[in-house]
Amino acid sequence: VFAVMVAFLYFWLTGNSLNELTVVGLVLVSGMLVGDAVVVVDNIQRHLEEGKNITDAVVDGTAEVFWGVVNAALTTVASFLPLLMMTGIVGDFFSLLPIAVTVALLGSLFECMLMLPLHAVTLDRLLGPEKIIASRLSGSDSYLRRPGIVGYLARVYDRMLRWNLRHPFQVIIYVSLMFIATMGVLIQSRYAPEWGQRPILKLAFFPSDASILNVAVRMPPQTTQEQTSAVLIAIEKALVDMGPGKIANANGLAGMLMDSYYKPVWGHQYGFIFIELPSLDKRLADSSEILTEVRKSLEATFERDGVSLEINQQSDGPPVGLPVTIRVSGRNTLSVEALARDLKQELLDLASKPRLQGLIDLNDDASRSIQQISFTPQWTALSQHNLSQKQVMDFIAGAVDGAYVGEFRLSDDDIPLRVRLDRRLLDDPSGFLHVPIINEANGRQVHVGDIVNIKAELAPASLVRRDFQRTVTITGNFTENTPLSPSHVNDVASAWVKEHAGKYPGASIAFGGESESTNKSYASLMQALLLAIFIIYLLLATQFRSYTQPILILSNVIFAFIGVFLALGILGIGLMALPEGLLRPERGVFTVQSFIAIVGLTGVVVNDAIVLIDFINRRRSEGLSLHQALVTAGHQRMHAILLTSITTIAGLLTMAIGIPEFSIAWSPLATCFIAGLTMSTIMTLLVVPVMYLLLERLKGNREPMQESV
Repeated sequence: VFAVMVAFLYFWLTGNSLNELTVVGLVLVSGMLVGDAVVVVDNIQRHLEEGKNITDAVVDGTAEVFWGVVNAALTTVASFLPLLMMTGIVGDFFSLLPIAVTVALLGSLFECMLMLPLHAVTLDRLLGPEKIIASRLSGSDSYLRRPGIVGYLARVYDRMLRWNLRHPFQVIIYVSLMFIATMGVLIQSRYAPEWGQRPILKLAFFPSDASILNVAVRMPPQTTQEQTSAVLIAIEKALVDMGPGKIANANGLAGMLMDSYYKPVWGHQYGFIFIELPSLDKRLADSSEILTEVRKSLEATFERDGVSLEINQQSDGPPVGLPVTIRVSGRNTLSVEALARDLKQELLDLASKPRLQGLIDLNDDASRSIQQISFTPQWTALSQHNLSQKQVMDFIAGAVDGAYVGEFRLSDDDIPLRVRLDRRLLDDPSGFLHVPIINEANGRQVHVGDIVNIKAELAPASLVRRDFQRTVTITGNFTENTPLSPSHVNDVASAWVKEHAGKYPGASIAFGGESESTNKSYASLMQALLLAIFIIYLLLATQFRSYTQPILILSNVIFAFIGVFLALGILGIGLMALPEGLLRPERGVFTVQSFIAIVGLTGVVVNDAIVLIDFINRRRSEGLSLHQALVTAGHQRMHAILLTSITTIAGLLTMAIGIPEFSIAWSPLATCFIAGLTMSTIMTLLVVPVMYLLLERLKGNREPMQESV
């Protein structure tokens, strides 16, 4: 509670809001906040069982784990803070998550190191001393002879740990096999579409379970706004007829649409419809099923006579563009347009085949055109009437768009005034030709039609330049539950362009949209992961004054990696093997939140190993043999390690399961965190001592294994 209140106070003082990200950050560390206190209290309890009074037990117990707990908190902070390195709009979106975690952890560290020991002494004085039977046995025997579930767990753990210490190379082989299985899952997921298989894991940048669907409508260029509005009304009626259990509301806007970055695009031939789904308790189907049904129904009914529909879910996260975004650019305009046209056709052909089946809504901005009226000056007439080209251009521009004539001043604002022709004259271009432009000295009026020729024609809706080069952008989307990912389409496009590069001199392709955001985000996350590991190594090397023992502790990062991808792999295989509906499809998806969970786990999973290695070193410094120190320290830390992990897992379990409802955005993060922490906890207790033993043998300490009495 103290740590959470410190976080609330920080956000209030800095003017930040409590939003979904900050709450997720606090939920993420809720178990860790308790874990620091568990380590301190458990060690105080151990000193009380050794017969010490409350004051000595509190002082000695807290001092013994002080640097271990401090370093554990700092390593967790070091793993989350590098997330601030994420760049762009995605980095801004996630920036509050590491801040929330860091502030809460530092508040928890202050409380458990300085305030918690005082609470223990105060409670002892107020409530009286706790009745604790001091153990007369030393080493691991005192733990093995405890009654109840605690003693049972100690005896099971003792048998497993001693077997591992007797067979260290077999343990390493088993761990290596799990790592190989993990790499197999990743390799199969990466290359499965090229092998004609369904990937075990699907890569998605920021999946959404939005309650709003967007329909972008593109009509032929000659379409009036009234005709576009009529089509939108028909689409809205078709949506409402699907029933209140699937569609709660549908609102259309004629004359504009929102692109994939939520920027408005204006034009009479454009329309946009917001579809609101019912609340979860009234919804008759999943949002993905409703999206599929809406696509099939609307495309079958309305995609004809030049009408194009683009239907997708409104994203819950930052705007990153469509999954497939290919930019064709170069200085040779003809080559760029030809390459874009042929590449789009190639992707359309492959989309109808198994290789890219599931790729839909392929469009390019070069094929979008608008109705345009061109005015061409009659140079002879201009000369006869003593008019310049600029005068004519200014008149036509002012007539159409208005001419600035001044400002109208209100009490609190200045309103710019523009004068332009009556819209009724502009709606009919032939009528505009009769508008007078000047009066000559002889009293004759010169009309617009006397000095210009007018022509109606189709023109590109936009001529985009990027880095001073002509650019055509090809975009596309995916159907629900398709095995494809943006990287697979990009690989196909790159291979085709490389094969036919000679036909399009001066043109090249680059990838944007979700693919670009994914690559940039994962690259910055990888940098954050490497920086976190480096900072953690420095902290550990400083504490243990060793270059090798920190490597033992950081091996927990690999164990967490194994746990995450083995769990996701099992869920992915379950999705393919079990009947549809038993598992949610999102269980087999690796998202940017999953990667954030791995980066965060980097600091969390080393915490238990820090205190365990510290206790092993302390027991050896007290004169115990290597094997006695390994077993004794393992028993001394087992209780605290299990409690710390269980409290962290308990704090995330409801989010991972989906209680009260499943979150596509955050449930995968919680699932990855729980899987990685569970695996690293088991490995800390059973494998880290084995690795410590092998490290000592490499140093020349070949002490034989001692059996317990």
